[in-house]
Parts: sequence; structure tokens; C-alpha cells
Amino acid sequence: MNTRRLVSLLFVVTSILLPNRLLAQGRTFDLSRMRPLTDDHKTPAEDRIATGIQCLEEELANPSEETWGMVAGPIDSGYIQGVIAGTIAFPGAEAPQFLRKKRDEAKDLRLKDLLTIALARTGAQDTIPDVARIAVKDPEGNIRTQAMVTLWNFTLTPAPTDNPLRVRPGEVWHPLNAKALKVMADTFVAGLQDTFARYMGDSKDEQYAFYPVQRVSGGGLARLGFNVQPTNFGYRVLDSKKKLVCEVKVKTKIANRQGTKIQAAGR
Repeated sequence: MNTRRLVSLLFVVTSILLPNRLLAQGRTFDLSRMRPLTDDHKTPAEDRIATGIQCLEEELANPSEETWGMVAGPIDSGYIQGVIAGTIAFPGAEAPQFLRKKRDEAKDLRLKDLLTIALARTGAQDTIPDVARIAVKDPEGNIRTQAMVTLWNFTLTPAPTDNPLRVRPGEVWHPLNAKALKVMADTFVAGLQDTFARYMGDSKDEQYAFYPVQRVSGGGLARLGFNVQPTNFGYRVLDSKKKLVCEVKVKTKIANRQGTKIQAAGR
């Protein structure tokens, strides 16, 4: 399956379908409310963006309680916020200037960062420094994951099959400059040290932990031409000429990182 289509499918399944089936009951945002943002094309994109922002504001004001999905978890407020932000990118790709305006007008810094992620997913390259900051410094592991995935998306040349679209008809995509590429590479290297864990199954069993930020970071470096090799202490990063760039120490149990396979997805 085409990598772009696979990424889009995984987003829908993991972000909207699976969380609706929870093992633990608690007050949580109903993610099925996001479907009209992607499916209701009779409603103007600006209105769907506004609805998504209202949902984000609601979640920020009254964070969801931690629950557990049928396949993986936990599903907490950070996860919900990331899903809403990612979904806003779909109508945002139809009206990127409106989304940018709402992002710029946001007074709440948390809301502004989440809308920055959404805007970045529409192809806005000027967001890369802010997305990189979020990917490293945000206190929510799920948001760091979303930001890192957004940077990974920038390693792919836009195509008409992208969903959401990153280049509209009549627009020209400019290759990333050296400064942006360095920011992304440095951010991916930092992400290899991120110990945020999610768990397969229905509990925080260390045996089934996986590290999404590490995985996406390694994949991002591979997309940029680096070679990332797991070691007993963390990772070794080599450049395209197999010259050592750096060694990264990770504060996680090595046995538990077996699910964090580094690969150049889509190459």
C-alpha cells in the first residue's frame, strides 16, 4: 500500500475509530464529533475549522479523563488534543489562510501551538521552527508525537494524493532549505531520547511498551539520509557516508525498545 495512503488510514483508525471503544469509562471527548470536519464538504471549510477550534477550546477547558482503547493506550487529554488538531488540518487544507488567521489570533498559547500543528499539516513550511519546538518541549508526549509526525511529513514531496493536501492547485512547492533541514535533523536526533511510552494491550505493562517519538524520529532521520542504528545504550546516528554523527543515550529498558524499529518508511 502507498505510504501516504497508509499514513492517512492509520490516522483515521487510531485517532477516531479505536478511541471510541474504550475499556475504562470516564469523561472523555467524543472523537466521532470530528468526522464532519473531514466528511461534510457541503459545509464551508471555514465553518468546519471554526467547529474544530471550538472543540479544542472545549477540551482545553475541561480535559478528558484518562481512558484505555481496545488496542493501545492510554488515551488522555493530550491524545485527544492531538487528534482534534490533526483533524482540523483537513478543512484547513481547503482554507489555509483562514486557519492561519485563526492561529495568529489565538491568545491562548496552548491553542496557538495546536493550531500551528494543524497549519503545518497543510504544507506551511514557515511553521517548521515552531513545530520543532513543540516536538521537543511540549509537556504532553502525545503532542510531541503529533509534532514529530508533522515534521516527518515535511520529508515527503507533496503529491495530489496527499490527504490533507499540502499543495493546492496553482501553488508551487519549494524544496526545504538547508536551515529547515538542519532544524528537522536536530529535532529528530533529540526525539531519539524521548522516553514517552504507549502500550499495546489494556494496561501499562512495560513488556508491551513502545516509544512513538523515538520511532518517528528515527524514521525522519532515515528520510533525510541518515542511518540510525539501535545500540545497547540507545542509538548511533551515521550520515550518508556512514560517518558517525552522534551517539544517543536513552533512559529506557533496551528490551522494551524492540518495538521501536527504525526504518525509512516510504523510501
